Amino acid sequence: MKIKTVQILFSLSLVIAVAGCSTTPEQSRPETEPPKAFTDTRNVTGTNYVTMPAKLEDLQTRYGLSLHDAQDKALKLEPGMTQDDVILLLGKPDETSAGTYGTQTVKPWNGITWYYRWGTNLLNSKVLNISFEKSSDAWVVNSWQWGGFGGL
Repeated sequence: MKIKTVQILFSLSLVIAVAGCSTTPEQSRPETEPPKAFTDTRNVTGTNYVTMPAKLEDLQTRYGLSLHDAQDKALKLEPGMTQDDVILLLGKPDETSAGTYGTQTVKPWNGITWYYRWGTNLLNSKVLNISFEKSSDAWVVNSWQWGGFGGL
């Protein structure tokens, strides 16, 4: 009975929200109001519910690095920095991977990629990938790039 009531209330609120949509141009929205985020539906112990994800700028990596701080600090990344230099700048990565890079070039190379992640889904997430290559005595930054969708 409770689940049915929640489903009815959710359906009713969705109808009200859609009915209240305006056909006015997008510029009529105040500059300070961010775009509406997508909702994230999850299933916990057999009960469906809808949650609003946090704003991307409020999210942190698993080691506590905020997206805002990472964007500022990433401006200091440079090719040739060691892994220790990157850890001092950004902290530990959320995930790592290894692979062969440059396979379409004359000289492919083995490398490691570190991933710093903010957000939990493709519609509302951001990721910083940093690729390292082996130099004579250490793994050093070869390249980096930002990716992700939504939010920003």
